[in-house]
Amino acid sequence: MFSKFFHKPTQNQPQQQEHHQQQSPGQNANQGRPPPSDFNPRVVVHYGIPSTASILAVDHIQSLLAVGTLDGRIKVIGGYNIEGLLVSPKPLPYKYLEFLQNQGFLVSVTSENEIQVWDLESRRIASTLQWESNITAFSVIYGTSYMYVGSEYGIICVLKYEVEDRKITLLPYYVPVNVVADAAGMSLPDHLPVIGVLHQPCSHGNRVLIAFENGLIVLWDASEDQVVLVRGCKDLELKDETVVDCLEGSKDELSDDLSNDKEMEKEISSLCWVSDSGSVLAVGYVDGDIMFWDMSNAASSKARHVENSANKVVKLQLSSGSRRLPVIVLHWLANKSPNHHGGQLFVYGGDKIGSEEVLTILSLDWSPQIESLKCISRVDLTLYGSFSDMVLLPSTGAEQRSEDFLFMLTNPGQLHVYDNASLSAIMTQQSRKTSVPALQYPMAIPTVEPNMTVSKLGLVFRDGELSRELTEIIQAEKLTATKLPIGGTKWPLTGGISSQVFDDVNYHVERVYIAGYQDGSVRIWDATYPVLSFIYSIGSEVMGIEIAGTSASVSALEFFSFTSRLAIGNECGVVRLYKLKRSLNEELHVVTETGNEVHNLQQGDGPWCMEVFSLLNSPVRILQFANSGARLAVGFECGQVAMLDISTSSVLFLTDGASESSSPITSLHLNSLVDANSLKQSPIDSQSEFLNDPEMEVIFTMTRNADIIVRDSTTGTLISSLPMHPKKDSTAISMYIIEGGNFASEVNSERQALNSPRDAKIEHVEANAHCGSTQLESAADPSTRRGYLGQRSINSFILLCYEDALCLYSLNSVIEGGSNSIQKVDLVKPCCWTTIVKKDEKDCRLVVLYQTGAIEIRSLPNLEVLGESSLMTILRWNYKPNMDKTISSSNRGQITLVNGCELSFLSLLAYENDFRIPESLPCLHDVVLAAAANNSYSVSPSDKKQEHNVDLTGVNKNNHAHLESLFSYPPFLKPSTAVKDDQEIVELNIDDIDIDGPVVVYSPYQKNTTQKKDKGTERDRLFDGGTVDSEPKLRTAEEIRAKYRKDGDNASAAAAHAKDKLVERQEKLEKLSQHTEELKDGAQDFASMAKELAKRMENRKCLSVRPRGGILAAILSGSLMARPLSVCNSHIFGLSLRSSSEFRGKTWALNVSAPSRVIRVDEDDKERVGIKGVNKAEDDGEFDPGAPPHFKLSDIRAAIPKHCWVKDPWRSMSYVVRDVVVVFGLAAVAAYFNNWVVWPLYWIAQGTMFWALFVLGHDCGHGSFSSNPKLNSVVGHLLHSSILVPYHGWRISHRTHHQNHGHVENDESWHPLSEKIFKNLDKATQILRFTLPFPLLAYPFYLWGRSPGKKGSHFNPNSDLFLPKERKDIITSTACWTAMAALLVCLSFVMGPVQVLKLYGIPYWIFVMWLDLVTYMHHHGHEDKLPWYRGKEWSYLRGGLTTLDRDYGWINNIHHDIGTHVIHHLFPQIPHYHLVEATEAAKPVFGKYYREPKKSGPFPFHLLGSLIRSMKQDHYVSDTGEVVYYQTDPKLYGPTTSK
Repeated sequence: MFSKFFHKPTQNQPQQQEHHQQQSPGQNANQGRPPPSDFNPRVVVHYGIPSTASILAVDHIQSLLAVGTLDGRIKVIGGYNIEGLLVSPKPLPYKYLEFLQNQGFLVSVTSENEIQVWDLESRRIASTLQWESNITAFSVIYGTSYMYVGSEYGIICVLKYEVEDRKITLLPYYVPVNVVADAAGMSLPDHLPVIGVLHQPCSHGNRVLIAFENGLIVLWDASEDQVVLVRGCKDLELKDETVVDCLEGSKDELSDDLSNDKEMEKEISSLCWVSDSGSVLAVGYVDGDIMFWDMSNAASSKARHVENSANKVVKLQLSSGSRRLPVIVLHWLANKSPNHHGGQLFVYGGDKIGSEEVLTILSLDWSPQIESLKCISRVDLTLYGSFSDMVLLPSTGAEQRSEDFLFMLTNPGQLHVYDNASLSAIMTQQSRKTSVPALQYPMAIPTVEPNMTVSKLGLVFRDGELSRELTEIIQAEKLTATKLPIGGTKWPLTGGISSQVFDDVNYHVERVYIAGYQDGSVRIWDATYPVLSFIYSIGSEVMGIEIAGTSASVSALEFFSFTSRLAIGNECGVVRLYKLKRSLNEELHVVTETGNEVHNLQQGDGPWCMEVFSLLNSPVRILQFANSGARLAVGFECGQVAMLDISTSSVLFLTDGASESSSPITSLHLNSLVDANSLKQSPIDSQSEFLNDPEMEVIFTMTRNADIIVRDSTTGTLISSLPMHPKKDSTAISMYIIEGGNFASEVNSERQALNSPRDAKIEHVEANAHCGSTQLESAADPSTRRGYLGQRSINSFILLCYEDALCLYSLNSVIEGGSNSIQKVDLVKPCCWTTIVKKDEKDCRLVVLYQTGAIEIRSLPNLEVLGESSLMTILRWNYKPNMDKTISSSNRGQITLVNGCELSFLSLLAYENDFRIPESLPCLHDVVLAAAANNSYSVSPSDKKQEHNVDLTGVNKNNHAHLESLFSYPPFLKPSTAVKDDQEIVELNIDDIDIDGPVVVYSPYQKNTTQKKDKGTERDRLFDGGTVDSEPKLRTAEEIRAKYRKDGDNASAAAAHAKDKLVERQEKLEKLSQHTEELKDGAQDFASMAKELAKRMENRKCLSVRPRGGILAAILSGSLMARPLSVCNSHIFGLSLRSSSEFRGKTWALNVSAPSRVIRVDEDDKERVGIKGVNKAEDDGEFDPGAPPHFKLSDIRAAIPKHCWVKDPWRSMSYVVRDVVVVFGLAAVAAYFNNWVVWPLYWIAQGTMFWALFVLGHDCGHGSFSSNPKLNSVVGHLLHSSILVPYHGWRISHRTHHQNHGHVENDESWHPLSEKIFKNLDKATQILRFTLPFPLLAYPFYLWGRSPGKKGSHFNPNSDLFLPKERKDIITSTACWTAMAALLVCLSFVMGPVQVLKLYGIPYWIFVMWLDLVTYMHHHGHEDKLPWYRGKEWSYLRGGLTTLDRDYGWINNIHHDIGTHVIHHLFPQIPHYHLVEATEAAKPVFGKYYREPKKSGPFPFHLLGSLIRSMKQDHYVSDTGEVVYYQTDPKLYGPTTSK
């Protein structure tokens, strides 16, 4: 009965096992299968801003805007109608987004810390780099391909994108954290996140500003490898600090509130430069303050000392409230006047909590010094939606862009643009809060306001008159398209290059895109190539005449190229026909139920309205031209069909709704049946005009309830009508008539393989068709007519697509009334839209779109899946209701879709070249502009300042050529340029050396020139391969006496002096030798230590940064030995060997991060030398269980193997079968023996098995049993009801327990009593609650009345436990529980109450005791007191870490490893059969937060001692405090010894 829940598609054929297909035995599985590369869906056109847009970036030179989203997409926008969509392989949010300015590349950082470089010309990812620690800061050095990356561990690394190699390279350079700490004069935490990195303007990339989370700001000089400025430290003096009230512009001395900044760290949330030279920095803080820091003392690159005294800082406050919003965004727009210090500061945040969401614009001035900063004006700009991001596009001072522009992104996906006029109007407003109309993003194809309701993708005959006429319109409009005004102002972006296909002299319009709107209007675009150009707009009203119902929403469109006619149907049943080609005829025919009116109108240029039909007040659902465009078939919502004769402006017939199905028409097809051979062989009645017609056109209609009706298209005569319901209540989607040819031969070969005979006699539905009010007389007998038409259509087929099935029929079988399908596929997902695509006339395929968003392409006729994808994969879209109404397609595999403000064209097939030609797409990077910009920036720095804003300084690549050598070496290891090859080598005399003191080196210039020359000559001989005398020259006695004789000394005294000197030299040589050996030993020790560290790090795979070259290679190779050993520890590199993060996510920014790779520590490896931080508690000494953990939930999740998350319903069901068999087997054995020796053993065993059944039902409640909610609910109800547990009532309260575990008040089961509640209990209740065995019998009473202090019942649907929408579930579970109770009562009458008590009653109470024991011991009874939380101290992770694992010996397997409770509480979705493995994988992350359970014997008797001790000690917790521990009431049991 459960087989339908267990579809497990294989990896190779996912869809073949997912769908049940009725296929012939001889069917060739590969028949009609295209090459695998044919199905290759690609986004070729995309218009609109995604609703998930969240971040902006701008290329100032190329004039491009990038919009990043929360689902892995990037929209790039340039000049008018120049757009591109980049889709990442993973649907992840972007944390950072920046252009490599003027280089054609875009850099993004995902929430999983993958760095991506996008090539804008090819519109694809050029290179990626996975960063294994959390990236908390990122920036690009302007005008270069160098990037700074800051991490949660305090490290700053440098990356470079190698354009030629197309890869991201991690360079050896980094910023050593320990040097920063020394310069700051303070001890920094091991893992202090970097939250901001900015390169300093006018420093040519040499200097970088680093902002740490605790408020420390450091300016680092990479060329000097030193800190040049420190700001923001709490231990620095804050002299000269002032506060500016931005409302009044007043300045006051430092208030008491400001003094608090000296005593506490201020957490930074945003920062930006506010000066051209990098002398002033604006910093936003979490508490809502904005600080302006004076950085001018470090403006000179010659500074070689750390300046940290007498900080000059000005504080700016947007609100005087005590609780203010964090300052999330800061942007600066400088004044253009020379030598003027001031501009506009754009601020999001900083206002008081609860205030209206606004963007604050401040006009500031500080001439001449920062101390004189004053706020000139303030305006709060009201937002259209919630704020997402903003960027500024400053003017270039040239014709290309002479104004400043503000781009603001709000949710959902709204882009607003403010120009100079708008900004000036804002700043001159008298009111503080203002709303100024903004320029809206120009939608090339609007989808909202008005809302698009239907669309059509129509082909245009290339050599026809309509194509030539439309081409002329496109060529005329092309010249003005780029100057299209938006609200009176040009679209400010000019980037990219428009498609060049329109410049081709042979260009012709071959395809049009037609859209109908809610206001009744219709617009037409040229869609020949993937750059749509506007052609026509047709209003809802016909000029000069009023017709009722024409302004209703458009519901159907049809286009016929050869006659240039467009048919428009709307919700009021009105059909309008237009001729797109210009004509001299100005007549308009209005056809209604009452007659035909003719009007002569001057309709001007553009489409000419020929006819208007208003026959029924029912929405038009489908339109189709017939008879070469001379007729139009109309299908209505009411189920009626009309055939209109366009040439005579008349109605050929209108079916009678009274005798027909009232179900809406969903599909309509006209088909001409011509078959000369069958015509000769058919029985002909000479009196019948019907049978003498050599070509007959019939109309097939399909209703929503799957009725197929066949009629004569001229007279409306009913030929055949039959229901084709594949299943009851099936909904029909579409119908296709497929002509013969190769397709027919394939089907006929399949049909021959079917050995089932066809029915010889088929019953038919009687025909009662009406045309208007006149009944049509049949020209021949209905059965004769059907048989004759069936012969004509013997090589044609009809494909019917339903919501839950696909069916292929022979067309003649359908005409004759047959309902046997040739091929049928049952769909497991509901279908919502289909279309047929053709590679050629012989190769047709079916495209199916499901309501889940999945897309399939299937072969015809066997309906085999050839390829599959999804809207989520291609576009990151979820299917939304009524999306199918705006979908249109062509038979070449092109599909158009609309989703809110987005419109997209998809090309499904690889061989489709119309939209896939690269030259047809607009180019997103202008290489000519890039080259011109590089040349134009070869000017003086002063000229640059005048032309560009702060960020544009130093863009010339020549200014950054030195960065290659600067970042190619680790800090302090750059090649020295101080010693040149031509400098003289210093010689040391052993007599001049003091071994125990400093070395004194005498300058070689003190020696005479001859000595130098001789030395040089001797040295030259050595290098040239010559030889010198290696033997020392013996001195004569005269030479010794001359050297060592002093005045008055004789020869013996001179000899004594010489001897002493020799002894002294000998001692020096020995000491030198000793020191040399010590240095050699030290070097060997260091080398061995480095090798051991490398070996450990490789084995444990715990490096924080990948790739592992660069810094680490320099460390291990000993290249850092030139520095003191203290510099070479792990802290300075920022390469933390911890797997966790202490970074606190901000609520005002994107709070999504990926964990570092978790260290896997072998159990037998107990040494942790060099691996610091595996467990913070171990590093810090004494462990505090109430302290916040150093790891995050994502770290634990990352450590758990992926397969542990997989739910196998077959495996889960096997445990159910096992336990049920054991339960019934035990009952049978006990009933068979029926003696008092067996009964006690049975009660214990059966009660334990009841507990095992509860655990399996518990897995169903968590969804870890399977991924099918229905299966979980069915199995959960069966298991829990059998042991008298209300499944949904328990499931919902248990969900509350998991969501609030460890919380004093909010936890649901076995949570501690507060002291007040405990002491208000009567004595009897206190004793019962804490005296065994009564607590072990509490569960049934808990189900009825919950715990003390909480109200409600698990059986009452109106209980506070449940939401209103959950009441039906509670009623269902209560009913199941009642049914089980009733069954037990019945069994008592049948078997006797004593037998039921023995078989079921006593085991039930054993099960209750198991449940209470296990659930209590998983949260109580540890030797050490464990914390409980409330208020801000509680978090899901901290609460889950207070749970305990328990070992139950042999019972572990019986009750499905429920003792592995910690991982289960944190991740209840993990199946029970993976809990043990998941726990072992997570232990290294937990560290001491995981409490290893005491090993059990075969039975867990050891838990009884822990239970008794807990009952005596754990009575209540304090009423106050956010971290509390159990306390003991000494009056309850008397004094107890508590650990």
